[in-house]
Amino acid sequence: SRALADAGARVETRTLRIELVEDMALARGLGLADSAFIAVDRMRSLADTGRAISIERSRLPFLPELEDLPLRGLRDGSLHETMRAAGLVPDHGEEWADIHRLGAADAALLGYDEGTAFLRTRRLARAADGRPIEHVVSLLDPAHFALHLEF
Repeated sequence: SRALADAGARVETRTLRIELVEDMALARGLGLADSAFIAVDRMRSLADTGRAISIERSRLPFLPELEDLPLRGLRDGSLHETMRAAGLVPDHGEEWADIHRLGAADAALLGYDEGTAFLRTRRLARAADGRPIEHVVSLLDPAHFALHLEF
């Protein structure tokens, strides 16, 4: 979203949900004993047309620093600022990218045809001590997003 703003696009973010969820598969995949996560799902749209361009599904391990997040919401509308205020600062992580065809539910939510190809990224952010602090899956309209890596 920052790159879009830098390019002059006005993007609006709508929070779809902030709630406590159980996800045993994700907990196992991250090596966590507790399967409780805070789900933060958001959708971004172009302000001038209202056209949806992405959906982001973040899962934060249920930690004491975030236990009131479902009640109070995001700090200044930003998940990044919310995490930073709780002392959860990403230090390192991994990210994967692939092409994903939208299923019926995501297509309806985003306003695209079922089967439309989207860029899907999956990111795992870890704190300096190695513990997972955010797992996010994003579906991005490739007409508005690209992947750039430096090494």
